[in-house]
Amino acid sequence: DFVQLQTVEGKKLTGEIKDKTDQFLVVDCNHSMAGKKLHFKGQILFVRAARADEATAGRYIEPNGFRSHSTLREPPNE
Repeated sequence: DFVQLQTVEGKKLTGEIKDKTDQFLVVDCNHSMAGKKLHFKGQILFVRAARADEATAGRYIEPNGFRSHSTLREPPNE
C-alpha cells in the first residue's frame, strides 16, 4: 500500500508502507527506481557556447535546478 505524506515545508511525498505495528508505520519514500541499475542511450543534438553567467558558475543548470533561461526548444537546422 502507498500513502501520501507532506513535510512541514509543504513538500508532498508518496511512500510505500514496508511494515506496520499497532503504533507505527515504516514508510519508504524513495523513488521506485532507487537502487536499480539504469542504462541510457542518447546523442548530442546541439552544442552551444556557454553564456557568461554559466561560465562563471561553471554549470548550465541554474541554481533552482531548472534550465529556466534556456531558449533552446529544438536543435537548429544546420
